[in-house]
Amino acid sequence: MPTARVSAPEQSAKSSETQGRTAAGPPPPAAAADSVTINLAQLVVGTGELRVEGVNGRIPAGGFAANDEIHNGAAVAGACPGALIGTASVNAADGTWRFRGTTTLAPTTVCVKSAGGGVSSRAVTQK
Repeated sequence: MPTARVSAPEQSAKSSETQGRTAAGPPPPAAAADSVTINLAQLVVGTGELRVEGVNGRIPAGGFAANDEIHNGAAVAGACPGALIGTASVNAADGTWRFRGTTTLAPTTVCVKSAGGGVSSRAVTQK
């Protein structure tokens, strides 16, 4: 059976074509985070009840993130490094959420991090 010979320049061109087709392009850009707005951050001093309310913006895929985490302290570089106080479910229809819980931390600032990546912080008023 006859064998075909491929010259070195022709082989090199075929390798380049193959590499061009199989090489992966750059990764897609990271999805943008949703937004978080805190409308109320209040601590009832006598009982230790913390009330935090707000609204999330839509995630890039549409809809709203499922939940938010409430942390003690302010946001730092897009993160909430403070102790986790609790979580709040986000209303799938309008993005609103509300947290009520008792804490011994006596926070002066809270940081809220959405499951969609958004982060916001707000000073806590005492009642």
